[in-house]
Amino acid sequence: MKSIDTPIPLYYKLKQEIIRMIEDEEVNADELIPSERDMMEKYDISRTTVRKAIDVLVNEGYLYKIHGKGTYVKGKKFAQGLLKLTSCTEMLRSKGFDPISKVLKYDVFTPSKRIIHHMNLDNKDKVFYTERVNLIEGTPINYTKSYIPYKYVPSIENFNFNNNSIYKTLSKVYKIDIIGTNRTVEAVLPSEELAKALDVSLNLPLLKFNGWVYGKHDNDKILVEYFKTYYRSDRSKFYMDFVE
Repeated sequence: MKSIDTPIPLYYKLKQEIIRMIEDEEVNADELIPSERDMMEKYDISRTTVRKAIDVLVNEGYLYKIHGKGTYVKGKKFAQGLLKLTSCTEMLRSKGFDPISKVLKYDVFTPSKRIIHHMNLDNKDKVFYTERVNLIEGTPINYTKSYIPYKYVPSIENFNFNNNSIYKTLSKVYKIDIIGTNRTVEAVLPSEELAKALDVSLNLPLLKFNGWVYGKHDNDKILVEYFKTYYRSDRSKFYMDFVE
């Protein structure tokens, strides 16, 4: 039986042309690709064809979209071990990145009953609370909400944690050594607040981690921190190592 030649769809031809542009570095990581209108005029194709090619390349990991700004070439992702405990800033530096950590909010207060339950605190216990974002080359990577029992870290609010590790301060100043963690992970859609902070669209899934960090203080095991971290799924990936 002879094969039947099937015409190549226009969107597929455009897709291959965009891949060629990326491979030949005509457009580099985190740079805008040509606009829909430019491609429509240059290749004499419809907007529907352009959008289909772009959507396929987004799904295949070549491109990413920023709402209201355009479509960009996806840069390299950073990889983090799920089983290895380290601060995000330290992990990014170990991968060769030069991250910036910004504290957006901080306070000392008595948390909600839900947080008290998560941390097994007494009703009158206070926490040191921070909201911070990590950026690589100006691009937000993750957003963290952190709760630390204040009874273990009095006056910690006087430290500057912009680009400084909280875990190092816990070790050096408060003599709390981190010994382990429990984490859960799930895919969620961002709220408007998170979408703005991470500079993503409302339909880009985020990887949400809930974490409980444990430490040793005066030879006692204590819960050091409860956190919620939201990672951009288009800029990060995670792996697990099993060593016998």
